[in-house]
Amino acid sequence: MSTSEPFTIIEDEGSHQPQVYKEFQKGWSSSYASIDVQLIVALQQKHPDLIVTAVPGTNVNLLQFAAAGFATATLDSAVEPVVRLRGFVPPPPRGDGTGYLADANLFARYNYRWNDEYFILYTVYTDPLGGTTQFILKEPVREETAQSHSSITDKLIRTIGEWVTKKANGIWVYDGYWRKDTSLWEQVQKADWKDVILDEKKKKDLRSVSKKFFDNEDVYKRYGVPWKRGLIFHGPVGNGKTISIKAMMKEMIERGVEALYVKSAPYTYNIGDVFNMVRKLAPCLLVLEDIETIVTEQTRSYFFNEVDGLESNDGLLMVASTNYLDRLDPGLSKRPSRFDRKYLFPLPNKEERRLYSLYWYQKLKEQMEFPKSLCSAIAGITAGFSFAYLKEAFVTTLLEIANKHNDDDSSIVDTDDDMEDDLDRYEFWRAFKQ
Repeated sequence: MSTSEPFTIIEDEGSHQPQVYKEFQKGWSSSYASIDVQLIVALQQKHPDLIVTAVPGTNVNLLQFAAAGFATATLDSAVEPVVRLRGFVPPPPRGDGTGYLADANLFARYNYRWNDEYFILYTVYTDPLGGTTQFILKEPVREETAQSHSSITDKLIRTIGEWVTKKANGIWVYDGYWRKDTSLWEQVQKADWKDVILDEKKKKDLRSVSKKFFDNEDVYKRYGVPWKRGLIFHGPVGNGKTISIKAMMKEMIERGVEALYVKSAPYTYNIGDVFNMVRKLAPCLLVLEDIETIVTEQTRSYFFNEVDGLESNDGLLMVASTNYLDRLDPGLSKRPSRFDRKYLFPLPNKEERRLYSLYWYQKLKEQMEFPKSLCSAIAGITAGFSFAYLKEAFVTTLLEIANKHNDDDSSIVDTDDDMEDDLDRYEFWRAFKQ
């Protein structure tokens, strides 16, 4: 805004009526179908010479961009009231500090500056599911009018979008909106196929199916077959589905394939958001964990249309997981064009339990007496255990031993007359059996 003083467009002289706030208040106290519409109309009426641009806070976050130091956002409570929630933010787990107080603004107006441009910014809580809409006001330039797009606002939005895309490592996660999740990225980086205890043939197949898909685009096109595939990982909880998905994600990310993870998509427009992003980032890996909670009776038809419809899904590998294959709609579990292959992750057999124990042997052999012979013995007494239960058994055993040593407590004693003498001399075995 080179020809105007900073923020001179923010309010008409002599006018200090909170007209926009009244629409916010009225919208939340009545049955309006869309508060966004009411606020856009109110802002256009209040500022007829400015361009009003509404942007979901989950798309590009202007306040986050300012907090990172790339812009300034000054709260303006003189013109409009501020509606806020106040609460306590606890310190991070295992972190230092005592926590702090923080505000969540439900309705606020800011003077926003980016480079040498000045804007009016409203951030308004508009969605019962927690969504916020940002309303950006800017004066027209050149041939623009109040009813057109603002080229300067568009440049700001694009800049923030590119910044979000390129900032710290993260995996695209959808939970009502797309965001880059650093913590999931860190979890995925820790995953490794060597930590996945599965039948070696199945593990080899899992690793090759994703590689072959992304390496063979030309084969699909040569035979006129859509370049897309779907896999379903199913079986009882705690038997390696999630760690296998993470290992696959890590391997694909290392090969330059984008990984996207869907946590929740309860409405048809959410399904649309998911596939719009998929088509922008393809070739990509789309993970639908607990798919029965994502593709519901309400969204099923829309999901099928997105997968099979006229839009191209070239380069899409979908990996879905479920603990309840029998509950899935047959259109998901039995239609080859959607999910071509199903992988069962059953309770581990005795050999897989031995291999899992061997995994722990490698960790513990330098810390305590833990001979390889314990691995077969542990496998023999854990029939019916999932990998998750086995992990719990190992962790609990280690905690029991640590507590015994700390308390000088000799309670871990097995008095069974049928004890195997050669193994019962090992403290870990006695504790594990108990």
